[in-house]
Amino acid sequence: MSWGLLVVEDDADIRDELANIFAARGYRTFAAGNGREALVLSESTGMRPALILLDLAMPEMDGIEFLKQQAATPLLADVPVVVMTAFPTKGRTFPDNVKAVLEKPLALRKLLEVIQDVLNQPTRH
Repeated sequence: MSWGLLVVEDDADIRDELANIFAARGYRTFAAGNGREALVLSESTGMRPALILLDLAMPEMDGIEFLKQQAATPLLADVPVVVMTAFPTKGRTFPDNVKAVLEKPLALRKLLEVIQDVLNQPTRH
């Protein structure tokens, strides 16, 4: 089965590298440079990924605002999220659909393990 992953990351080099890594491993990948682009991409294509990889610090619409908008977007509301951030998140609470928070720089092996674990969890509808 080919899982769809949406990479939401403002750094084009990181975004492209992650998309290439996941595509090489058989994932269908979609990419957006910020939260607003991700919402527009999903709405315009009807794309509902199996998982969203989300940076927190981005221009135009950051990850926190994206999470709020995601909750109000029926197509994306229950899609699990893995947050990627270079900033401390201690004490910060996230919505239930945030399944993991990974610190940058990312360890590829850990990222792949987390993604596989999240995708293998039973879904609730």
